[in-house]
Amino acid sequence: MPVVELSYRRLSDMAGAQVDTIRERLPHLGLDIEHEEGDVVRVEYSPNRPDYSTEYGIGLGLQGILGNETGIVPLRMKPPRWSIHADDSVAGVRGAVTGVLATGGTLDGHSLKQIIAMQEDIHQGLGRGRRRVAIGIHDAGRMEPPISYTTVSGEHSFVPLEHTQEMPILDILRETKQGMRYGGLVSGQRYPVIMDDTGQVASMPPVINSAHTAISAGTGDVFVDITGHHTIDVERALAVVCITLQAAGFALERVSVSGAGNRTPPLGEREMSVGMDMINGTLGLGMTSGEAAACMERSRLGAHPDGDMIRCAIPPYRFDIMGPMDLVEEAALGYGIDRMEPVPPPGRPPGRAHHTTVHMAVLDRIMTGLGYTQTASPVLAGEDAMARAGMDGGMRVANPKSGAHTMLRTSLLPGLLDALGRNVHEPYPHRLYETGRVFERCGVAAESLRLGCVTAHKDASYSEIKSTLHAVLRRGLGLEDISTPPAGGPIYQPGRAADIWAGGRQVGTLGEVSGDILRAFRLREHTRVAAFELDVELIFGGLADKGAP
Repeated sequence: MPVVELSYRRLSDMAGAQVDTIRERLPHLGLDIEHEEGDVVRVEYSPNRPDYSTEYGIGLGLQGILGNETGIVPLRMKPPRWSIHADDSVAGVRGAVTGVLATGGTLDGHSLKQIIAMQEDIHQGLGRGRRRVAIGIHDAGRMEPPISYTTVSGEHSFVPLEHTQEMPILDILRETKQGMRYGGLVSGQRYPVIMDDTGQVASMPPVINSAHTAISAGTGDVFVDITGHHTIDVERALAVVCITLQAAGFALERVSVSGAGNRTPPLGEREMSVGMDMINGTLGLGMTSGEAAACMERSRLGAHPDGDMIRCAIPPYRFDIMGPMDLVEEAALGYGIDRMEPVPPPGRPPGRAHHTTVHMAVLDRIMTGLGYTQTASPVLAGEDAMARAGMDGGMRVANPKSGAHTMLRTSLLPGLLDALGRNVHEPYPHRLYETGRVFERCGVAAESLRLGCVTAHKDASYSEIKSTLHAVLRRGLGLEDISTPPAGGPIYQPGRAADIWAGGRQVGTLGEVSGDILRAFRLREHTRVAAFELDVELIFGGLADKGAP
């Protein structure tokens, strides 16, 4: 899930509410608070709501849910002064283009960071890693309209972003970080570029912008180009960019678009209706049509009752709304999930939770309370991942569809180490756990339910992971007969590992992960990792034998 960093103070100013109210209401927008530190809060938002990729979009949502400003937020577009003409040569390369001019605002350091974060989130979500959508944000004061979208040869030169010397496009693709990362998205003898009327290159989508038009704190007028392969994708991204810049204080001007099958984007509102029987029947409420319309307006939609129907106006940046049931969800959010009374279903189901299910819920609470984050990896693993962890001997899939799913996993630790390796860019410490089934060949196929746990930071140690283990077994599950005699294993550092014994049987292993294994999973040089893995079914079976629930 994408994460956005917000300022409580700025959200409070935008929404007209106290910080405590903001903190309470953020989850009612479908946002999960990940971390708080002083004025800063990091929240996860759904990828289908890219308008929530900045505090500007979230501020608009808070205004509505709090009832301070309700109804649709229209895009206020001035007539076009600038234009983009697409040359026919782009049609077979990256044919769709659109843009907007935003004037009269001012980017400070914080707002600049927000806009850049929105750009990257759209690239990764809607843009599918820039393959479907790429956005260029430019200082309009350094460009001369009209704008051309055309193709050039690999010998064409310009100064790429974060560089000071002109470079031929072929060198940009070979030598710059962005070129090496995204150069594979363009191929052939011609490369797409955005140029102004003087012939100055502003960007080479989807790879890199020009240093000449780079935005910075203090930029007042912004030109945005958006390219892709399909008109619907670039116009959806444009709508999100427009509402964000408008909420940030910019005045929007349309940009006339022509050539290569492109059009000036309409950016109009859609109309959709939903019946009151669907709303009340789904939510278990007895709202009138007027009350339901007011709820939808708190979700920042246009809505008015028409008999037993609600006619809704949907802004272009809300392309997540695809049918009437989505409108029911918006009505629920506007009504307030906290106001809905849970009603248990009639009757009493027979039976009760299995003791394993009960103990697994206890384990989840313990691990979360210790500061660990739960992960989930596939039961089918790749031989490469298991081999990197020094493990082998698992049962193979007869006809695998993918090289990443060729065998049944024999341990949870390779999946946890892989998760660590994929998140080295995130702040440390990293503490992860997973519960799941593993499979071993012991004459016959055998499966067991396990708990795996890793802690990763520069001071991670055997002592730390042993302390976590004792918190789980002693304080969490009430076990006293625990010992950890020294042992070894392919994944652990020699002399820094042990077997775990409880109730007179071996139930797992723990230790510090060896340096060779860490390098195999692309962990940073100064990062240390400690881990344990428990066969929880053995432990739960022992608890059941003792009469525990």
